[in-house]
Amino acid sequence: MTSTSTMQMGNRAVPGKGTCAARESAPALASVEVVFYKEILDHRGFPHRCELMRVPNEAADIDQATAGAILVFEREQHVSDWTIAADCYEVQTQRHAV
Repeated sequence: MTSTSTMQMGNRAVPGKGTCAARESAPALASVEVVFYKEILDHRGFPHRCELMRVPNEAADIDQATAGAILVFEREQHVSDWTIAADCYEVQTQRHAV
C-alpha cells in the first residue's frame, strides 16, 4: 500500500483542466480522501490549517474522485464554490495492491 497527498489552494478543480498540482492516475483501485481546510491565525498571527471536512472515496481515477468530493463538500456546506467555505484541500491516496 502506498500513500501520497497533494495540496490545492484556491482554484476550482476540474478533471482534465490541470488546475491542481501533480495529479496521478491510479493504475489500481485507490482509497482517496479529500480533506478540506480553513486557514486561521493564532494569537501571534501564525497561520494554522483547521480541518473542516473529510470526504472518503474509492476510485480508479483520482481526478474524478477529487471532483466528486468537491461536489459533496459544496452540497454539505451549502455553497456554490468550495473556496467560499474552505481555503485549500489535500488529496490523500492509498493504493491497494492487486
